[in-house]
Amino acid sequence: MPQTIRVRSTNRITPENKESYLLTGVVPGSGHLLVAGEGYDGLSLLEVCRGRLTVISNEPGSGYEPSTTADGKKIFYRSDAMSENRKFSSVWCYDIVTGEKELMIDKGRGVVPPAVAGNAVLLKSDSQADIDLFRLDGSLTANLFTGTKDAGVHTIR
Repeated sequence: MPQTIRVRSTNRITPENKESYLLTGVVPGSGHLLVAGEGYDGLSLLEVCRGRLTVISNEPGSGYEPSTTADGKKIFYRSDAMSENRKFSSVWCYDIVTGEKELMIDKGRGVVPPAVAGNAVLLKSDSQADIDLFRLDGSLTANLFTGTKDAGVHTIR
């Protein structure tokens, strides 16, 4: 049976610099999309139904491979900074409900984008030497390994 679809209106959402957004992720069960500017600079939360945009970060690289928890409450992303021709990355956790940000890894080397499975988050940095197990509220549950400067993994639950 054919259906008729009517579009009441459309809203074009563009960055302030008049370029375009890149779709970088979907927040499960929320009707929100994650978008970044050209070159993955900045990260924003787009509420599709209302066309409302919430800026999470303006930092370089923060739109590259962000991850969300399965419950759709937290977003993990990496931001980049250059110093003496070397890239240093930080990992942040953004709480969608409160709008608060928490620094998880500060200016590490070899930081990979956060990997999320369900509500567990794996963070890795070559600059970190410990393997710590965290809950999503940030509380430490166990130190699983202390190693050399070149081996570091953090798990957040």
